[in-house]
This record gives sequence, C-alpha cells and structure tokens, in this order.
Amino acid sequence: MNKRSGQRAELTRGRKRDRNRTDAILAATAELIIEHGFDKLRVQDVAEKAGSGLGTIYRRWETKEALVTDAIRAFPDPPLPSSDDAAADLASVIREKTEFYASKPDLLPGVISALREDKGIANAIRDRYDDKPLRQLFARLLGSDHPQLDLLAELVPAILLNRTVFHNRPVQSDNFADEILALVKALSSVRVESP
Repeated sequence: MNKRSGQRAELTRGRKRDRNRTDAILAATAELIIEHGFDKLRVQDVAEKAGSGLGTIYRRWETKEALVTDAIRAFPDPPLPSSDDAAADLASVIREKTEFYASKPDLLPGVISALREDKGIANAIRDRYDDKPLRQLFARLLGSDHPQLDLLAELVPAILLNRTVFHNRPVQSDNFADEILALVKALSSVRVESP
C-alpha cells in the first residue's frame, strides 16, 4: 500500500489507473459520508454514485476503511472569509458550521464511532481537521498573542458536539454565533494569563 494513502500499490503490468476515476470515487465517498454518515456508508453506494464497478474500487482500496481514510484526506479546505469585519467573518463561519451539523444529525455520532473503530480513519480525521481556521478568526478579533486563542478555537466545536450529540438539542445558528461573539467581547476586555 502507498504510505500516503490507503490505496493498493498499482500493478506494474496492465493498464494504468485512471486518476480521474480515482478522484470520482473519492468525491462520491466524501459526498456519501456527509449525506449518510460513516457508519451507513456502503461501498456499493459509492460505486453507483461514482459510476464505477466494485472491482474498480477494490483494485484501488483493500477495505472500505482504507477508502474512507483517503476520502477524508481528500476533502477540500473550506475557504475562510476575509472581509474587513472580523466579527462578521467569525459569525459567518460559526453559522455555517452550526447549520451544517444541524442538517446532518447523524454525522457527528458516526465520526465518533469511526474514531474508535478504525485507527486509519481516526488518524486521517485528526490529521486533516484542526482548529487553525477558527483560531485565525479569533486572533483577528483578540490579537494573535491572546492566551485563550487555542481554547476558543476548541470551544465552538465542543459546544456543538455537546448540544447536538450528547443533549440532542437543536442549535440555532444565529443565536449560537451571537453567544460566541458575546463571549469574545467579554474576553477582549479581560486577559487571564495561563498558570
């Protein structure tokens, strides 16, 4: 297998793999993960969506987990807004994330399950997704030297996870963004140094 991906090594003889076909399979996998969650993903559904045969997929990936791992790594980075209004940019990202997860209630529980069940998927999720974009947005508001930037960047996804998964409460995107901005405003006047 290729070190960077879960793909099987390409045979030295025979027809070369079509990179466009590989990309179509990864894109179909990503769409189905978002649509149905990790735990409900079927390779047969990926094949149908990508217009491929199961053999085409299994010649590239030995297991469903290897395919999912590569699809996670291939997810595109969402663009960060960069207007002159840092608060509006942060609120926009918070609203977008809130609306996304609210519209996909099975996605986060599936992610949690996948993290526990497969080390490759867990590593891909941990490597691929981080809090840097949120941290950058908070830094624009509070300054890049603010001691609570890391905590704030973790706060938004943590509250979303708590409310949507553990308490099964609907989260209103505008209200949630306003709550976070009120917290940021309070923090901008109080600087608590870490011990």
